[in-house]
Amino acid sequence: MKRTEREFSSDPCQRYLQLLHQLIVSLQGDLALGPIIHKATHIIPEYLEVDRASILIYDEEANGLISDQLLGAPRKNLISDIQPVNVGISGHCYTTQNLILIEDCRHTELISEQNIQQLDLKSVAAIPLRFQGKGLGVLRLDYTEETHSFSSEEQVFFTLMGEEIGILLGIVLLYNRQRKMANTIKISEDRLAENVQLYKIAGERAKIGSWSVDLATNISFWSDTVADIHKMPRGLSPSVSEGIQFYAPEWQVRVTEVFTRCAEQGIPYDEELEIIAADGSRVWVRTIGEAVRDADGQIIKVQGTFQDITAIKAAEKEQKLLKAQFEQAQKMESVGRLAGGVAHDFNNMLSVILGYSEMLLDDMAPEDAHYNDIREIFKAANSPQEALAEKETHIHLLLTDVIMPEMNGKELAEKIQLLHPAMKVIFMSGYTADIISEHGVLEARTHFIEKPLSLKKVAQKLHQALYGANNAL
Repeated sequence: MKRTEREFSSDPCQRYLQLLHQLIVSLQGDLALGPIIHKATHIIPEYLEVDRASILIYDEEANGLISDQLLGAPRKNLISDIQPVNVGISGHCYTTQNLILIEDCRHTELISEQNIQQLDLKSVAAIPLRFQGKGLGVLRLDYTEETHSFSSEEQVFFTLMGEEIGILLGIVLLYNRQRKMANTIKISEDRLAENVQLYKIAGERAKIGSWSVDLATNISFWSDTVADIHKMPRGLSPSVSEGIQFYAPEWQVRVTEVFTRCAEQGIPYDEELEIIAADGSRVWVRTIGEAVRDADGQIIKVQGTFQDITAIKAAEKEQKLLKAQFEQAQKMESVGRLAGGVAHDFNNMLSVILGYSEMLLDDMAPEDAHYNDIREIFKAANSPQEALAEKETHIHLLLTDVIMPEMNGKELAEKIQLLHPAMKVIFMSGYTADIISEHGVLEARTHFIEKPLSLKKVAQKLHQALYGANNAL
């Protein structure tokens, strides 16, 4: 898709704000609806990852949708080019006032096969445009290079973009209608000029205002929205130094630096900083500045936009918090799986210890020198909670199968040793030691015990692991 030399943010949210800024800037020139729509359809693909954009406006008299090229054309020339509102993806979008996303045009009945081939369509998004509670038209985004999967984030941006562009075009449409009425009934030019200010609604809705600095006088002009963001009276014209004083102390050097470079070298800037408003509140703002030159190429003015982005910053912070909470939940789930594996292995071992100790007690007389020791082992194995407590305070040993579902014994041991580096580990398996080593499941010098287990084997291996005997695997 075609791109200009403009610098684009990798953050979709920032690209959306840049797009909105450019659309508002486009209103500062010709307010004819056709040229503005034409500009918008060229600006949108530059900021969104889309190959083609088109805007269709609803014509009430014809009860159909017409493109920007036909706006203002004689009625007799429009009959064959008006798209009915009950046909196609754009007509369906306008009629239902719903966002329509087609990820694969080969699998939809809303686009004809002829249109898919002629326009080389792969994916399409149709976005309803509304103004003052009524359908105004449809913004259509075409993907022609490859199919596109729409993310939930894009769906939110498309919906917001439809609302904001609907307001912008609705204001222009209203202005043009009133200008036409003024020409007909000869409304005074002063009254007509007042209606031009309607486009400010768009800036106020998005909390975007405009500003400029006359470098000859060093005096600033603030739009009403900029004054409102500063919590200052409308009509204020501060000096550059007075304006900079509103920035938080930690940002004053930065804003002075970028403004000076713009005023002296013509280097534009786009910064996100904090100001301290007149009521003492801290406000995150996005300030954009660019140089204006005279016919001789001399910089005579710096102008730009100023937006309150506090809500956007709060949303970004909330998103980071939710991400951190999700990652923590994943960690807890992993710990739960580890705990389950440990409990499974330990209970298996308890069963072996319990069985053998019970058999030994049956074969030993109470006066036997080892009788009391075996009885303590039996009591501990008969109470898992007591055995686990004993393990944590004295033994510090993990006994685990080598082969287990989802996570093998080696992986389990590595994760537990991250928490308890001194933990001793004994692996057990029905496979022989040489097979286990040959397949690289366990490393050399690893404590290993082969099934079936016997009390003697277990006791010997416990002693080797805990006291450093030298006959590991």
